[in-house]
Amino acid sequence: MRELTGTAKYIRYAHEVAFSIYFSLLIIMVNDLRSVQHPATNSWAHSLSLLIRGSAHPQSYNDPAPLFVFAFLWAGSAIVMFLFLRILARLSITGAFLRTFGGIVAVAGFPLASGYVSFRGYLYMLGSLPRALLYAYAPYRWLAIEVVASVVCVFLYVFLKWPAKDRWGLLLLGLHFAIWTWILRPSLIYPCLGFVTSLAWGLYLRQSPNVPSSAVGTDDKS
Repeated sequence: MRELTGTAKYIRYAHEVAFSIYFSLLIIMVNDLRSVQHPATNSWAHSLSLLIRGSAHPQSYNDPAPLFVFAFLWAGSAIVMFLFLRILARLSITGAFLRTFGGIVAVAGFPLASGYVSFRGYLYMLGSLPRALLYAYAPYRWLAIEVVASVVCVFLYVFLKWPAKDRWGLLLLGLHFAIWTWILRPSLIYPCLGFVTSLAWGLYLRQSPNVPSSAVGTDDKS
């Protein structure tokens, strides 16, 4: 893989940092929610908190220790992920990973993660794969279509450079995250980080040396 220079190098750094922060948060969130569904199993954050505090449990809901442990685990995971990407930066497969999987995580990471957690819970309760899929995005089942459409748009943008005009891409991106901001009013960190990560991914994709120059930066001139 050809080494990036100048602005393109810093755009890749920005994408790697944003991806590492967001992906780490999603993984820890999924682990936490899975532990809520299965109380017999402690989450990573809870296990680390117990390790630090010994066998003592938090004294109250206002105890800052669990939040500190969560933030520590999140920061540590993000740093490890970023260093891992830096070590493998010269491999072409790393660039392909950042372009494709990085885009899926940025654009549809939280919807997919929350749908996965909900699906596992309903599969456990209902014991039926079709019914679990049907209820994965309850009560807003139409969100399943929106999530699939967002993943399809990621692949269209990566491989066909659609939409070719920046403003249409930003419009679709803004609409997607506006929907999830409305759904996640109490937890705005996920759509906000997702939107920032998506912007970093889009800039990286347009600066990628593996993208034909005729398909890069061809914005509307009208």
